[in-house]
Amino acid sequence: MFTDSHMRNRLKIKNFVALAFAMLFFSGCSSVEFTADSEKVKTIKSVAVVSFKVPAFVTEEADSGMLGGLTALVGAVTSLASDEEELGNGREVASDAVPGFIEQMSSKGRWNILPMDKVTGNADIQSMVDEYDDSVKDRTTGLEGTPAIPLELGGGKSEYAAKAAQALGVDGVMMVDFHTMEYSLYTGMSGNGQAKAKGNASFVLYDRNGSPVWESASPVVWSETSAAMVAGAINPLQSVNLHKSIGEALAADVLKIYLENAGG
Repeated sequence: MFTDSHMRNRLKIKNFVALAFAMLFFSGCSSVEFTADSEKVKTIKSVAVVSFKVPAFVTEEADSGMLGGLTALVGAVTSLASDEEELGNGREVASDAVPGFIEQMSSKGRWNILPMDKVTGNADIQSMVDEYDDSVKDRTTGLEGTPAIPLELGGGKSEYAAKAAQALGVDGVMMVDFHTMEYSLYTGMSGNGQAKAKGNASFVLYDRNGSPVWESASPVVWSETSAAMVAGAINPLQSVNLHKSIGEALAADVLKIYLENAGG
């Protein structure tokens, strides 16, 4: 039987391990967390979301419902162990999340964002999937009809961004890369209760020439909306709004970071 002292020591160990993991994870990411040329951003009026990459499967966070508060602080990476139930189809998650992302980005009236059916239905964009898609290599996926592009902040010009902007006739293109995404119980435990979606992501706005004019990292974002989880599975009737909410949350965070660092 554990005493209070034992429990405190176990928690200290878990805190140390989680902190070490977070330091290791973020040290492996690009050192660029935010950069923007606000004058160039202002010249971009019409845009399209041409890549929205997410993990191929979204699963329940390890220790969800027991150490959710701790893991939320460090953005634990999604576990895809062979014996773990794969809860969310990544392509469906992306399809649900993009409308929320676009609605939130459009809410400031800064851009005219092309409807997604104009992007996914564009023959030129579809023809670039085989050349630029990187989903098989890193177990990710994106919207059907568009390539899943890994983003490295500070990575320079994007050939695909330039070609996509030209194909769609827009001033610039946006890309999103959710490096992690998972479901986290905030009430209940052991796969039963209310869950929210969480993850960390990179965002880049490219101009018509494929040059990045705004790059931003969102370490941890949470959906405002929750959904019921029973036996480790998200209620399918609530999953669409849950995923849409994580798209909204990312856009809100990206806009907030821009306002704090580059002004209006």
